[in-house]
Amino acid sequence: MKKIFTLLFVIALIALFPLSAMAADPVFIREFDFYVTVPDGYYVLTRDKSAAGSAWDLFEESYQQELMQMYEDGNVYLNAFPEDFSHEIVLTVLEGSNYKSIYNLNDYKDAKIKKELGREWDSTMAEMGIKADPVEIYQDGDIKYFYTRGTVGSGSDTTYVMLYSTIVNGRMIQCNIRSYTGPLTSQQEATLRQVVDSIRPLQIQSNPNKSGSSSGLSGAVAGGIAAAVTGGIAGYYSSRKKKSAADPGQKTPVQSLSPEPSCMGTASPGYVCTVCGAETDKQSPFCRNCGAQDSIVPR
Repeated sequence: MKKIFTLLFVIALIALFPLSAMAADPVFIREFDFYVTVPDGYYVLTRDKSAAGSAWDLFEESYQQELMQMYEDGNVYLNAFPEDFSHEIVLTVLEGSNYKSIYNLNDYKDAKIKKELGREWDSTMAEMGIKADPVEIYQDGDIKYFYTRGTVGSGSDTTYVMLYSTIVNGRMIQCNIRSYTGPLTSQQEATLRQVVDSIRPLQIQSNPNKSGSSSGLSGAVAGGIAAAVTGGIAGYYSSRKKKSAADPGQKTPVQSLSPEPSCMGTASPGYVCTVCGAETDKQSPFCRNCGAQDSIVPR
């Protein structure tokens, strides 16, 4: 677990990319029949490479298979990230008997959920290397979430996470945002709430078990959180970037972040990397050819 998070990417300048209102077109997660919408200013990956607006073409073909395998292993169905990879939004969906037994978290009272999750919460999170706050409850129409903030790792490798979880139609849906540049900003937390509020199943079904039980919630959630805080593209990019720095002959997986998301700002022509000499038409906190930081300057 700790080894995974030593690979996380740390660069600054989140403020270069202002967050806007929700995009007009929601993304349909066809595997589980629900919609989710991501704000403008983010590149979006789902498991559907042919989807309109997909960012898969930004990555070299040789890396796409590895990235898709990572998503499958981590139960990731949507990943959104800005151009600088400073933070990311990850949506995971898990299936299992515990979730089927509970079926819909909305059927349970807030106090019962918090009591069940409060049992050995700190020790369970600590075993996974996660420092997490006590859970709080958030109600969005017919969907009830519990959410928490936390950190993974230490020192310069610390990742700051905010995570919303729910159980709908016998599946756990988790949406989190991770910052690799410092504590989450209020703007980032608001963006995550926007994404959470946009999650809309085609239909919320009644529990066919008639008598659902929350007794397995604590264990199910612990495993779910461990899965939810791994498997993002920024961590993947970071591992490749570090390998590239150690071995200049090894390329990072990103070919080019173009075209820009609609809220990335206006391109500034005439920039060059002082390390490798690569030319670019936009200013960036790092070179997308060699990975060097703070190396992009006007020609």
